[in-house]
Amino acid sequence: MEQSAPVFKGGGNMRFTVNNQEWELQFVKPSSKDLMRSDGSITIGMTDNNTRTVYINNRLSDYMTNKVLAHEICHVFAFSFDYSMPIEVEETVADFFSLFGRDMINLLDDLTLILKKAYIA
Repeated sequence: MEQSAPVFKGGGNMRFTVNNQEWELQFVKPSSKDLMRSDGSITIGMTDNNTRTVYINNRLSDYMTNKVLAHEICHVFAFSFDYSMPIEVEETVADFFSLFGRDMINLLDDLTLILKKAYIA
């Protein structure tokens, strides 16, 4: 399996926009309250729609950071487009995207490029 590109985990926060909504990405300590679920358990990534912030454990490997970030980005898109689904379904979709999303997008980009070249020629 191809190694994923490293994700920035340095100081400061990153901002990004989805559907004209500004979000913030924060890398936090594993013990941060921002990684606490409603049931009190601690997770390694959390998306908070109220604060429009994605929290990621800052002690993960580059591979796991990339995987968790892909998972959380699915939640960001669901919130940003007001796309509601049962949480079990949303978690399954986010897990699927965290495993295969990069490959899906790369394939789409490759096929689109081939199609553009075919129509230009």
